[in-house]
Amino acid sequence: MTNIATDLETRRKLATLGFAYKAFSLAEAGFEEIVNRNADDLNELTKALILCGAVVNYGKPFKRGNALDIIPDTMIPDEYSEAHSVLITVRDKIFAHTDAEGLKVEDGELNQLEYVVKDHVASLQFIDHKLNMDLAGDFLKLSQFMREKTGDELHRVQNGLLGVVSVPDGVYRLSLDKSEDVLMPIKSENI
Repeated sequence: MTNIATDLETRRKLATLGFAYKAFSLAEAGFEEIVNRNADDLNELTKALILCGAVVNYGKPFKRGNALDIIPDTMIPDEYSEAHSVLITVRDKIFAHTDAEGLKVEDGELNQLEYVVKDHVASLQFIDHKLNMDLAGDFLKLSQFMREKTGDELHRVQNGLLGVVSVPDGVYRLSLDKSEDVLMPIKSENI
């Protein structure tokens, strides 16, 4: 019989790593799109959408969730500490929240609304792209590193907890309660 307390702790770690791996994979895909594709091929809305998704997904594992633990900042290699700090700050002050005081840039605060007036008509501009994209390559490398690191740990914990499972083929969710069953069948695939 499994020790339920240890089992629950391992399940929670597996869930934390699984969500982190998924978030870092999405962040990596977004930054890869920005870095490896000619940014001029993307319109402003598309750039803002990709950047927002990448930054928010990167930051998710470092923020407290309901049933999940956080990924500690100590996992960040020193060479990427600046990129990590920028991503977390941008996530917190621009994309996930709009603070009264945003990041300071040369001509104001990054999250202030910016308008262009042409022929007496004011048009709202998306200014999130003013983020220091000189670090975009580091954002991509950091996301790749974190995906690989959490993926390796995820597989290790997953193999230790689940090993070879004796359940029928199907779709299951990881149980995070005191249930004896680690994997619970999903009744419906509809959300």
